[in-house]
Amino acid sequence: MKSTALIALILFSLCYKFANAESKSNKTAADISFSIPDSIFKTEDIFSNPGFEDWDENTLIDWSKVIDNVGSTIGNVKVMPEQFIKIEGDFSVKVESTEPFGGIEHAITGRVPLSWSVYPITAKAAIHYAKENGTSAFFNEHSLLQENFSLACSPGFSSAIRNAHVLRLDNNDYIELFSACSTSETSYQGGVYMKRNGGEPSLFIHFPEHRTWAWPGVIDMGVKYVFVTMRIGQDGQQHLYATDVSRDFTRTLNDRLLFDIPATNVQCYSMIALPNGKFLLPIVYADVDKVSSGPWFLDILTTTDFRTVTRLNTPKTYNGRGLMEAYPVRLSTGKVAILCRTNQGHLAKAIYDPVKNQLSEATATEITQPSAGSFAKNLNDNSIILSWLANINMRKILVMAVSDDDMATWQSYHVIMTSGAMDHSMNTPLPYIHQPFIFEDNDGTLICYYEEVKASNDIKLYKASASAYRINNVANVVNRWNEITVDKPLGASSIQLLNVIGSNGIAFFDQPTFTDVIAAFDNRLSIYPNPVRDYLRITSDDPVTSVDIIDLKGSIVGSYAGASEIPMSEIKKGIYFIKLTRGAKIDIVKVIKTE
Repeated sequence: MKSTALIALILFSLCYKFANAESKSNKTAADISFSIPDSIFKTEDIFSNPGFEDWDENTLIDWSKVIDNVGSTIGNVKVMPEQFIKIEGDFSVKVESTEPFGGIEHAITGRVPLSWSVYPITAKAAIHYAKENGTSAFFNEHSLLQENFSLACSPGFSSAIRNAHVLRLDNNDYIELFSACSTSETSYQGGVYMKRNGGEPSLFIHFPEHRTWAWPGVIDMGVKYVFVTMRIGQDGQQHLYATDVSRDFTRTLNDRLLFDIPATNVQCYSMIALPNGKFLLPIVYADVDKVSSGPWFLDILTTTDFRTVTRLNTPKTYNGRGLMEAYPVRLSTGKVAILCRTNQGHLAKAIYDPVKNQLSEATATEITQPSAGSFAKNLNDNSIILSWLANINMRKILVMAVSDDDMATWQSYHVIMTSGAMDHSMNTPLPYIHQPFIFEDNDGTLICYYEEVKASNDIKLYKASASAYRINNVANVVNRWNEITVDKPLGASSIQLLNVIGSNGIAFFDQPTFTDVIAAFDNRLSIYPNPVRDYLRITSDDPVTSVDIIDLKGSIVGSYAGASEIPMSEIKKGIYFIKLTRGAKIDIVKVIKTE
């Protein structure tokens, strides 16, 4: 009886809310009503005061600012009751921030709103679940990749460990590559080291009297791998080298110069395969005596065998120091977007057309960040993942987001790490976070690597991972209500309402009508891919007894006994709840079905 009463109350609240929404807002979605099965709800915990109706001297009761200052920006976040915009629910709050990562948060114990409505004005906004340290609750705790160790290529111990690159071999071995040197990162004595399956590091590549960087990484050539590295000598000239590597990663062969320009520092941070059988290597370069001041230029190299390269030789530059640290991503049009760091407070983007062999001028993107390292790549489903430092003046907050439409909109916004979570000051230049690298494993898990820079002779690599990171938590459409529904993961300590992309963000967040929760996600359970098109795969420490697919009306549209692979191709596009029974355990996971 209690369960039936609860469902009735929720249905009444939903109908009331959407009736108000139709008459009081300009939201376009209409006639939204549905019932939800009992097993989805947890009711033992309380999320007190979820709304914005109780105020004390213009401060929201039980809500606090996520950030009061970032770097040198003081008073970053302002909050006030909504007064000048059509209200979707009974109460809304205006959150304004001068930094991209700015907003308010509320501590939670277990019960959270099923959905929020967000009305962005000047930039995208998001609902973010955080652990106690402020990082995404969808990620596990960060860990150190490698303690300082005795170097094999030079006397002493490592003091600067950086430049992660990772791959999974045919035999399932997990290979982590990184650069290490003694004294400082500017040392010319250092090499690339390898860890196999988390074991002890071993020297992989060393070039005497040169500092060797693990960028731009490894390309799979079928019968072998090719590892491309950057090497800089004491004359300041930096070269690109290619080395053949056996399939089991036990032998290196044919180490050779791939490309350089006299008296020039040439850099390459990533490379991709093109449909025409060629490989694309975007390079950035500056004269040796202009490395600090610029200008840095962007150009294109292509190759089929990593023995000879063809240079486009139509360099592009940008305001200030120019274009630095280029990362290519494939677009649905067949073209390639190349994202570059600038010192203008934002990322820039140039477009390469492999058919016409043309490179466009670079233009500003909406991604605001300091002059710091970022990262971009295509995931296995061809969506684009981007990781960047989400503050303007300092390198203190590392975030990521995913786009399924060539970076027109973003979802799956997560805070990977903050300086505060690493016990650093948020107000001093050092220490800072730098140079993310993200690897997608075979099961869809993301492993995010990043550097902690305390000094030039004290740099360490950390990593954190997430298996259930794909969530629709970003409001992309400005000047309109966006409905956000996101499940609370285990370990979430607070819910945050954030302006996330672009500076000077303003957004309105609507008070939810009810506060029941979809059951918290078990980190020992992996369901992928999500979104899904053909087959949904399930891995679990406990045997799966049954699987039910439930639509938003509460109807079961598919049932399977003891299955680890669920066919989804005949299911209509939309949002579904997957109910998994594992003995006495019942888990509810939201999935998105695509066409």
